[in-house]
Amino acid sequence: QTPAEAAALAAARKNIRCRHGPECRSLRRGADKCHFYHPPDEVAMYGGVEKTLEINPSVVGWIIGRSGETIRNAMEASGAKIWIDQTSMADDEPRMVYMAGRPGEVDRAMDAVKDLIATAPAMA
Repeated sequence: QTPAEAAALAAARKNIRCRHGPECRSLRRGADKCHFYHPPDEVAMYGGVEKTLEINPSVVGWIIGRSGETIRNAMEASGAKIWIDQTSMADDEPRMVYMAGRPGEVDRAMDAVKDLIATAPAMA
């Protein structure tokens, strides 16, 4: 990468909206866009409220469940959309769980995810 390309990329990053600000993991790694930012229209599609939770990567499989069954059940029970970003971080870094929907739905989703984490088997 030439100095001019690096400067252009740095300038472009300043224009990327990210609620994590300058500490955005995705932008620090040199990504062209922030994987953590969900535009307001995308969040509005699910009800207008979004909450995030950082989780240990060792519990991701427990939360998702076999063939996605556990996370689907949590979405159906809460009414919120729940997804886990696993693509933009190293193997040992915490994962981001996103929950979007109406305020009560998102609160129920947050409780469901926290309950799943609390019941996860101890990982060696």
